[in-house]
Amino acid sequence: MSGSERFALRVPQGERRQVLAGLRGINPLTGTQETRYVMSFWVYILLCADGSYYTGHTDALEKRIAEHQSGELGGYTSSRLPVRLVFSQEFPTREEAMASEQRVKGWNRRKKNALIRGDWDEVSRLANLRGMTRFQSINRERKGTTRSC
Repeated sequence: MSGSERFALRVPQGERRQVLAGLRGINPLTGTQETRYVMSFWVYILLCADGSYYTGHTDALEKRIAEHQSGELGGYTSSRLPVRLVFSQEFPTREEAMASEQRVKGWNRRKKNALIRGDWDEVSRLANLRGMTRFQSINRERKGTTRSC
């Protein structure tokens, strides 16, 4: 295997991919200039017509939003049209995107709202309240204290 083969991104045959960017750079193994293609994955949150949120992941964000909007995908969003993209975050691997999607799906609405606003302090504060009963968390909020992890 030559140095340039080790530098190239390997994608299993038959796997669908979307090339979002070609990066030009010097291969440190051969000293030659080469283009490296970067594959991206996305976690996204849609606001549905009924006010609910839908969280998913994809490797083709614009296409997936259009599929949701047209009702083509069926499932949850097809009966809650129209939908609007309110949050998206890019990840370098599908595994990271899927893990993030599962984590966000487990969040309550207040925490998702903080994420959508980009309010990381509030996301952190709400994470610290996790595991408390509703009564305990309300009392902590009134006192202005949170549990540290």
